[in-house]
Amino acid sequence: MIVRLVSLKIHPDKVEEFRQFFETIYDRIRAAQGCLSLRVVADLEGLGEFFTVSEWESPAALEAYKDSAFFRETWPRVKTFLRDRPWAQSFHVLLDEKRKALTGRNGKADYAPG
Repeated sequence: MIVRLVSLKIHPDKVEEFRQFFETIYDRIRAAQGCLSLRVVADLEGLGEFFTVSEWESPAALEAYKDSAFFRETWPRVKTFLRDRPWAQSFHVLLDEKRKALTGRNGKADYAPG
């Protein structure tokens, strides 16, 4: 499983429009094959920085979503709200409430840098 973080810094005058737009696309993103969860969080200071936090079955599932017609249609619209370049990075999940140890079932690491 991987986690994808995307930072979206929204123009102050477009924050409400962005929120409404994202509500319209949330269910379609969440329904993408391989998407395990999706959250949208906002900065506490109200500066218009949002993060999407999504979990995917695999890097391949995320890539399939990014290659989908839905993403190609939606991303240009999202970019109209941005005041700065987006930042995104994917991470391997090493430890969470389901995975209580940093190793896999056979005692081998689930993650290897490189």
